[in-house]
This record gives sequence, structure tokens and C-alpha cells, in this order.
Amino acid sequence: MAGTSRKRRGAAGHITRAEYARRIGVSAQYVSKLVKQGKIPLEADGKVDPVKADAARKALRHPERDSYRKSVFPEHPVTIEDAKAFQTARTVQAGYKAKLTQLEYEMAAGRVVDKAEVKSTVFVAGRTARDALLAIPKRMAALLAAETDRAKVELMLRRELMQALTSLADEELAAQFGGAIET
Repeated sequence: MAGTSRKRRGAAGHITRAEYARRIGVSAQYVSKLVKQGKIPLEADGKVDPVKADAARKALRHPERDSYRKSVFPEHPVTIEDAKAFQTARTVQAGYKAKLTQLEYEMAAGRVVDKAEVKSTVFVAGRTARDALLAIPKRMAALLAAETDRAKVELMLRRELMQALTSLADEELAAQFGGAIET
């Protein structure tokens, strides 16, 4: 085994391109490319002096890119807990995406409506009904004051209320179906 290590290492700790690539965590092709470009020097024996090669690579680095490398490639390896948290986050995200897709489908199918739109429509309908009902006393006051028969007063009020409510219902149907409804 000691003989293999000496064969590989060569003079003064020189190593092969492939071994240097493994040591720094890049591909052997990348190291060969840097050698061909003259960015990493080869020794007389055709091997790489790791100390000189590291110095040459360090000289090639751009300081402004180092902050990017540190932010993208953390110095500490990802742990199992990090991987589990990431997987959990992706699962939660997928769940919400599925719910959102389902909601969009149900809205398109008309099974679900916008809450704000419903509140607005109910408010307008309630206001219209209130106004129609509150107008009855003003319209009926003179007629009711002249009537002395309690049964007739009750009948007149009932007819006026039914007319107001029927009118509101007809307006609602007309709004839903886009036109006047004949009764």
C-alpha cells in the first residue's frame, strides 16, 4: 500500500489531476480545463503540486463572488433534521397548492362565492327591503286614519306589506336573471 501511495504522489507530494479534483470537490475534467488554460501549473512530472494549485485557484477567485458562494453553499453540510424540515415545508406547500387549486375549481363551477361579494349583496338587499318597508307608513297613513274598521285596517296593511315584499322579490329575480320578470 505504501508503494501505491508513492506511485501516485510522485516527487515532493505531487498528485494526479483526478486526485486533486477529488480533494477540492470538483470534477477531473474541470481541473484538466484549468491546466489547459494555464490557470493551474503542472510540475515537470506532469502532476499537480496541491500547494501551488491552491494558491493559483485562490488568485483566480473574485472577492465579490465569495459572499455569493457562502450564501448559496453553506459552510456546514445539511443535516437530516434540515432535510426533514425542508420536506415538511414542501409537503405543507403542496397541500396548500392543492387546496387553492380546488378552491379555484369550485369558484369556476359556481359552488363557492366570494365572501365580500355576498356581504355586499346582502347589505344592499337588506337596505332595499328596509327602505321599502319604512315607506309603507307614509303611503298608508291617510288611508288608515280614515278607516275605523279594525279588520279593514289589518287587511289594508297586509296587502301593502305583501305588495312591497312581492316587489322586492321581483326585483331580486330580475337582478338574478338579467331582466324584468312578469308575474
